[in-house]
Amino acid sequence: MVYGQSFYRETGHSASKKRITVVGVGEWKIQPTEAQIQLGVREEQKTLNEAQAISTSKMTRIIKGLKEQGIPEEQIQTASYQVFPVYDYDEGTQVLRGYQVEHLLQITVKELEKAGEIVDTAVQNGANIVNSIQFTSSLPNAYKQQALSIAVFNAVEKAEAIARSMGVQLNQTPLRVSEQLQTDGIAPFSSTALMAKAEAVPIQPGEITINSRIIAEFSYYS
Repeated sequence: MVYGQSFYRETGHSASKKRITVVGVGEWKIQPTEAQIQLGVREEQKTLNEAQAISTSKMTRIIKGLKEQGIPEEQIQTASYQVFPVYDYDEGTQVLRGYQVEHLLQITVKELEKAGEIVDTAVQNGANIVNSIQFTSSLPNAYKQQALSIAVFNAVEKAEAIARSMGVQLNQTPLRVSEQLQTDGIAPFSSTALMAKAEAVPIQPGEITINSRIIAEFSYYS
């Protein structure tokens, strides 16, 4: 499902059925300013108390290690905490094997060059899950406006090209512009569960591409 925001401008040609509808696209590339890292512990034991105790011990070490790396407490948040019963099946019979505890943290890293060190520190202190690393911008809205402007110009250019091929005159003021909202501004890096003796993780943030997409409707006349 696409959600959008529409803007209307009626002109003298609004009653005409001579319409051209085009899709305009725009993008703006920027350097990321921070990384969002989601990692944590998945622990399975025969009893829930054992699983929780070991998970808590590992998580305490992980948080301590992150703080020693210079990550302040307000940039370390619990992303999720879940408990699952684990079953085996013996000749069609469900048998409780134990319990699994999964505790994930969301870590905001402002110094991008330290992202790999942060992951390595967490793994060395007991983390066995790295769900994702996402590079983002702390000020995406300003860049979104740039991409949106490019999308509008792109739509006008497309409409003009269509009008020329038809041998008609285009009214360059669109009758309607609808922005198609989408998720952007994120450069993801994903990993499966890591082993406890992982080497330092080489992570390159690269660039973020801010995308905009609009649908514009124009009138034309002969």
